[in-house]
Amino acid sequence: RIGQAAWDSYEPDLVPEIRRDHFDEAVKFARRSVSDNDIRKYENFTQTLQQSSGLSSQFRFFNQQSPLQRTSGM
Repeated sequence: RIGQAAWDSYEPDLVPEIRRDHFDEAVKFARRSVSDNDIRKYENFTQTLQQSSGLSSQFRFFNQQSPLQRTSGM
């Protein structure tokens, strides 16, 4: 519970939430900080992650059926 001293020092927030127009104004004059080369590196990295994530669905412990074997009744 907030005490009386806290209520006495309370000041309402003049900007209670950040809106899209606040963000647009803030970045209007921002300069680009990422090079084309860095963007290509990131795109290659994400492709590598997406390709390798397909392997995780085939993981299983020893003596455990694969998900396909469980659903097909094998």
